[in-house]
Amino acid sequence: MDVYRVAPLSAPIDATIEVPGSKSVANRALVCAALAEGETVLRGVPDGDDTEAMLDCLRALGLEAERAGDDVRIAGGVRSFRRGPVTLPAR
Repeated sequence: MDVYRVAPLSAPIDATIEVPGSKSVANRALVCAALAEGETVLRGVPDGDDTEAMLDCLRALGLEAERAGDDVRIAGGVRSFRRGPVTLPAR
């Protein structure tokens, strides 16, 4: 077995770490944003097939859903949902 000795730090670490977004967490946040009245901006939303499929479904429900880079703006809320049967663009 290998042994690695780690020396204690002489000072606290001062760093900024950017963690890539999770598609599954992003989709949950998109659903929460869709239920909220008004406008919600989510930052750091990963660009992937799962999140784009969710955005397409939110648009089909009648919500405004726009992407600008890693930011997504959802506007509307439950009262903005289309009435009657809605076909969701499942992928």
